[in-house]
Amino acid sequence: FFFCIIFVTLACLSDATNYKDCHGKENNLELVDAKFKFVKKVDHGMKQNYTNGSEDQNIIILHLEGSAYEQGFAMGQLMEKEIKFTIPALYDFGFQYLKKYISFFPEFILEGIRIFIHMFLRELNNICYYLRFNNIPKYFIDEMKGIAEGAHMDYMEIARYNMIPEMLKAFCTLVSIWRPASENDHVFLLRALDWVAEAPVHVYPVITFYHH
Repeated sequence: FFFCIIFVTLACLSDATNYKDCHGKENNLELVDAKFKFVKKVDHGMKQNYTNGSEDQNIIILHLEGSAYEQGFAMGQLMEKEIKFTIPALYDFGFQYLKKYISFFPEFILEGIRIFIHMFLRELNNICYYLRFNNIPKYFIDEMKGIAEGAHMDYMEIARYNMIPEMLKAFCTLVSIWRPASENDHVFLLRALDWVAEAPVHVYPVITFYHH
């Protein structure tokens, strides 16, 4: 039990802190040449696909407006399928990472470890949530409540999932643009979740526009 906790924690943290010695290759991929395709509209939200027809070049575009709760509720309605796929898939990704080192165990033991990893990560995120709760702005609490209700899910499932970057202390890409670099002197803020290519969060890439 103790060995599993230490191993998984160190494995996750090791991946999250490699940014200082990044040996990645330059990305020479061409820009996505695609078109917008309307998918669905609900109160306070609209969903589009930015696609060229192939699965590997399909980006979900969300437009949300209203209060934090209303934006979250619209997101939950528009992204229910994607959210319900991604959360358990990401937990299972932790097990698949560990499995590379313990594949010599019999299958029934591996299945037991897989169940344990899911439970362990859920509880670890619970602890992280309650430790951070007093520092989470009400805006984000309301938005997560909206997402949960819109997607017909338990609130804590959404809250736990949002604690994963906090737990790993992930270093993601942030971009700020303002005059004179932006059109009409508008301020643009971009925050990307930078994950390893094998992580299931890449299955449904999303760009979300919050209209205030």
